[in-house]
Amino acid sequence: MVPGIPDELVEWLRTLISPPDASAFVIVDLAAVDWAAFGDETHVGLIVRGTPTEEQSKELKRVLKPGGHLVLIAPETEPTGHTGTCRIEDAGFEIRDAILLVDEPGNFHYVPKASRSEREAGCSGLGSKKDQDGNPGVVKNHHPCLHPDALVLTLQGGYQPIGKVKIDDLVYSADGCFHLVDDVSRHIYTASCLYDIKIQGTNYSTPASDNHPFLIWRPQREKKSIVGGEVGWIEAKDLRKGDYTMTPLCHEFPIYVEGGPLEYPTDMEFWFMFGLYLADGVLQKAGHGLNCYPSFTLGTDKPDLINLVRDYFEKRCKVSIYPKLEDNAVQLMVFDADAGQIFQKHGGKLAKSKTLSPYVISSSKEIKTAILEGYLAGDGCQVKNRLYKQAKTISPKLACWLTFLADSIGYKTGMFHYPPAEGKGIGLRKFKTTNMVYQLYFYSQNQTRQDRKNSRPTYVIHQGVTYLLRYIKAVDPMPYVGDVVNLTVQGSPTFQTIVGMSHNTVKPSALMEKLLGDIPIDAGPVLDCFMGSGSTGLACVKTGHDFIGIDMEPDYVGIATARIRHQDQESNPWAGRVIETEQEPELEAVESLDDIFGW
Repeated sequence: MVPGIPDELVEWLRTLISPPDASAFVIVDLAAVDWAAFGDETHVGLIVRGTPTEEQSKELKRVLKPGGHLVLIAPETEPTGHTGTCRIEDAGFEIRDAILLVDEPGNFHYVPKASRSEREAGCSGLGSKKDQDGNPGVVKNHHPCLHPDALVLTLQGGYQPIGKVKIDDLVYSADGCFHLVDDVSRHIYTASCLYDIKIQGTNYSTPASDNHPFLIWRPQREKKSIVGGEVGWIEAKDLRKGDYTMTPLCHEFPIYVEGGPLEYPTDMEFWFMFGLYLADGVLQKAGHGLNCYPSFTLGTDKPDLINLVRDYFEKRCKVSIYPKLEDNAVQLMVFDADAGQIFQKHGGKLAKSKTLSPYVISSSKEIKTAILEGYLAGDGCQVKNRLYKQAKTISPKLACWLTFLADSIGYKTGMFHYPPAEGKGIGLRKFKTTNMVYQLYFYSQNQTRQDRKNSRPTYVIHQGVTYLLRYIKAVDPMPYVGDVVNLTVQGSPTFQTIVGMSHNTVKPSALMEKLLGDIPIDAGPVLDCFMGSGSTGLACVKTGHDFIGIDMEPDYVGIATARIRHQDQESNPWAGRVIETEQEPELEAVESLDDIFGW
């Protein structure tokens, strides 16, 4: 049947790729193929001999039915078939298995399909397009991913570059909790550019692949007024200025404290002191023991704050006050070893590495409020005639968690990073190293300006979760050549970037559209009993097929509903068809903080 290949091997391959009907598959010899003879006819299986060119790979894709299989038999000059494999993969095929025929009767060596990490690693191929420098291009399917430096919110380290996230890290997800990372995939990006998403409230941005989806609230406007809006998962290339990214407010959730729980004070004054320590405190040793004691340096222009610290701790321990005349300040040494232990465990000890522990991040609104008030009392200020307070830190983790904490208790925050100013020092002595500065802004939403109307919404409730909205001010194409990274998250299809909530993977709906090409529209509804994020339903919207989707996870049903509703509203190809779902339509109205927080 195929010269040089045993008939029993060809017959066995045929049973793998096609039904029992022998006419369902076709043998193709690339050295003498006539593509015109195929016409518009397609087949469920092809057995192909030779190394296809780039154009032949496209023709093979054309004459194969959606969901069909191709067996590529490599020439003796290239027994591994690497070149042909690269070319058909570049044309859109997914490589499944490899079989090596040893030159002895009956000896076949079966090689299992490549692992996910191997397939996503990318490889250079002679048949792929060359890049701008003339080097061989990369043979790789296009997956939704982020630039390796895009920041993702992790419980261990605050905002971390996604390229540094590891398996078993905990990342923030759309349900307002943290979930374990099951997998981190990295591969070479094949499209021409990423899309750099910029929002108000930070000078950070998130570069994402064109098809990477974000959870978006798209407002409905009448003239210049916002009258409502709709939630949907929208790919980066389809985002536009005026959309809003969504970040869930943090839920309280249990945290296991390594080494056993401490006896945490329940009075809010203690947590106020903890916040003050984060702003103006250090830990110092005294005597011959190993205990560390809190020490606060406070300006003499804050006598009420000095008295507050002294009066609180004098009920618990000895407090010593030392003047620092050259700094117009005093140093309060608090000999409370228990407080020092708690401060260190839950806030760190050095200015550059101060942070907030998982216990604090997951604590009650009352504790979070006391901590933030303490921090702002020490390092915050309010600009005259402005309705916000501002502060700064040199710790990136502390900057992240202070804004995260403030968002969860009713502030709208801003976080900006700036390189250190050059030439700083003391007198003629210049500092050899300086640190990045993080400027923080805290807008209290229960204050309003009487002279103007707030034109931008702040919160929205979606599927029972309250989300903070952030205005997208730009989405810019960004030429890029290099690796991109994605996460697989346990128990959630989502993870938080610094600009908003994103989705880890979505099947390409274009693939599902092609698979539906051979199914008549009137043949009955398309059933996807493992619907996930609804890509099959999206394809049905575009092709006009009826669709039934099922998933055991309510979160996925909500995601699929939002995506399908958004697509239907945008294109409306169903011409009056009805969407029925367990998830009610969500035309979101802007919520007030009184309703959300019970003020």
